[in-house]
Order: sequence, then C-alpha cells, then structure tokens
Amino acid sequence: MKEGNDLVVVLVHPYSVLGGCQGLWRGIAAGLAEKGFKAVTFDMRGVGRSTGKASLTGFSEIKDVISVCKWVSENLSANRSLLVGSSAAQLSFNHLKLGF
Repeated sequence: MKEGNDLVVVLVHPYSVLGGCQGLWRGIAAGLAEKGFKAVTFDMRGVGRSTGKASLTGFSEIKDVISVCKWVSENLSANRSLLVGSSAAQLSFNHLKLGF
C-alpha cells in the first residue's frame, strides 16, 4: 500500500434474511489486508453478536452501513471508504446518502 493511502474497504454482506453474515467476506478481507489495504467486515442487525432485528425493507440495514462508515472515518483515519457488497447489499447502496 502506498504511504498516505487512507482508503478503507467496507465489505457489506447480503441482508441477514437472505443468509448474509460477515463471515462471507473474511477471506476477501484477509486478502486485501495481505495486499496492504485496510478492510472492515461487520454483521448487520440480527446477525452474529449484533443486536436488533433484521428488517424486511432494508432501511434499518442502511443505517447500519452508515454507522459503520462513520465509525471507520472517525477511528481508522479514513478520508475515503470503498463500499463493496453483493446481492441485496448492492441495492442498499442506491439509497445511501452519506452526509458526513
């Protein structure tokens, strides 16, 4: 990774009601880390040790993604985040408006 690279890759799993969990991204996150990138995985509400209940609309999960991006920005010295997702996670990106 080039010095001064402040990019963090945020890996977003499919909705939990579709079987999504952060474990689906661990191998990719490890590969990114081996290449010198910072990568973050997380479980959305209702998955793993996360609290809350999965929604059917995905709007609550969008809030989860925004919260993680804010955390990344505040705690990992990231001025840039790249969201990577699959399945329904991609659809949530269409609704994201990150105002921070």
